Amino acid sequence: MLGKLIGYEFIKKWRTSKFVLLGYAMIQAALLLIMRVFLWNEHVAKGFQVKLDGVIINEGSASGDVGAAFAVLSGIFFLLALFIGAYPFLESIYRFERDLSGKQAYLELMLPVAAWKKVLAKLITTLGSLIVCGTLSLMSMFVYFMVNSNFKYFLEIVKAFMEALLRDGLSIVLLVLNMLFAFAFFYLVIFLCITIAKSFTHKNAIAVPIGILAFVLAITGMAALEAQVDKVPIYTYSILGSEFTVSSILLELALFVLALMGTSQLMEKRIEH
Repeated sequence: MLGKLIGYEFIKKWRTSKFVLLGYAMIQAALLLIMRVFLWNEHVAKGFQVKLDGVIINEGSASGDVGAAFAVLSGIFFLLALFIGAYPFLESIYRFERDLSGKQAYLELMLPVAAWKKVLAKLITTLGSLIVCGTLSLMSMFVYFMVNSNFKYFLEIVKAFMEALLRDGLSIVLLVLNMLFAFAFFYLVIFLCITIAKSFTHKNAIAVPIGILAFVLAITGMAALEAQVDKVPIYTYSILGSEFTVSSILLELALFVLALMGTSQLMEKRIEH
């Protein structure tokens, strides 16, 4: 049932997000086309600083006259790239709040599924959306750099990327997994705070301040608890220069389970029944 619920959540998320993604792609393509065809000049290509493996292969130049119009469109381009990267975060909060307010589809209301499965399905689909939109955002920036630098450093960048994968592939995978878990935990804490607020009232004028207060208290409490746990690290290890402790990982796993159980219990006892 969990697999079917995840599939249903992905379909629902695609239906609500496809026009946003399509619109984003069309706008970014149009901006790139305008910048490249009408506003591009040699000063643009000279303005990029390229640094691979700690070695600068192009110093970059801030003195080149790229033009005000090019700078404005570049700013819009990067703001849109940041927006699409943050879109899963904003959309997941909005969708979860609506679902707790009883605005789900009729089929979802009739599904005899445990609350923890519903929360886990929403969490997994949110992470999937984050991966897709985050990749799209990074790829947009990469394409911007390639197009406006005349693809001058394309081979060097691809070579450096492949060498990094071969040299630190496992470390990169572990770091990405750690980041995904951190995002999942962050989303789950937000879901818990929304659930706490909705268990008191469905009036947003009251629920929103309660949710914000719950979030601040939760983050403060977890930060204080982690500071104490870090005093007993058990074992410290490093991934690509970032240090982690086993005690912190165990604490985060325990808090993740508690947050999932708390959200599920509040949904079952205070909201759905």
